[in-house]
Amino acid sequence: MNIDIGEVLTRAWQISWKHKVLWVYGFVLTLAGFLILPLAFVPIFAPVMSSRFEGRNMDESIFLLIFFAGFFLFLVVMYPISVLLNSALTIGVLRGERSEEKLSFMDLIRESYPFFWRILGTMLLFVGGMMIVYFAFAIVMTLVSVVTFGLGMMCMIPLSFLQYPLMLVWYVCMEQSMTAVIADNMGVMDAIKQSWQLFRKNILAFVLIGLVLYFGVSMISGIVMMPIMVPFFFIPFAMESAEFNKTILLFAGLCAVVFIPIFAIFQGGVMALMKSGWVITYLRLTRSSSEPQPALQEVAA
Repeated sequence: MNIDIGEVLTRAWQISWKHKVLWVYGFVLTLAGFLILPLAFVPIFAPVMSSRFEGRNMDESIFLLIFFAGFFLFLVVMYPISVLLNSALTIGVLRGERSEEKLSFMDLIRESYPFFWRILGTMLLFVGGMMIVYFAFAIVMTLVSVVTFGLGMMCMIPLSFLQYPLMLVWYVCMEQSMTAVIADNMGVMDAIKQSWQLFRKNILAFVLIGLVLYFGVSMISGIVMMPIMVPFFFIPFAMESAEFNKTILLFAGLCAVVFIPIFAIFQGGVMALMKSGWVITYLRLTRSSSEPQPALQEVAA
């Protein structure tokens, strides 16, 4: 089926700009993601903190255990939240495509409940599959490196660049699968099959849209995020002194308080735009231009 890429991107922009309530879902996810930032500094500060608690049975292993336990707990809590927000955002885009005037944050959350387990299963299958692929590749590289005394590792480095097209295929199929679950009320495996068939038949369209939505927007997000990360670059200099430089730490904290909410708002808009693009792409590839879009009762089934 032919697809007008310009029309898809234009319509995605119109929906995400008109219905700014869709930004809230990305805003919440981004802020929640920043909650793990203090935990990320635990391995860095572990040697310093263990020296301060010397004689109190507080070695570095305790802090590393706190890091891994906290990271695991963060994933356990965030995955259900991410499922609900992704589902609600998809439903919001579907409603926006039907030109509804007003969208309610809580109404979309409630409408996402029936899709929770199917979206969760879809996400876990894709994430788990990608982890298995990376783990298998890491084992192969390690074995080759050991057998060839490190020479084989250099020959396999070009293969690592294959991860970028693989990541694009993975990301596209996951987005299309989640949309299929909600837009067409499919089961997990049927949605995955549908996404793969769509990708095989429309590779060029998905690549072009993916380059714009994923790499292009991600590059802009990285540029916007740079001012947020600059203050944290000075933290290692504060740690080099005998005592922490409290001024630098205070400055980094104040910058985080100011910049993180601003970036979260921007990232919320970016996520709404990207989700709109993939949902509209799915609709254009699975429905003729004269076919009506999913009705409300079908979306909330």
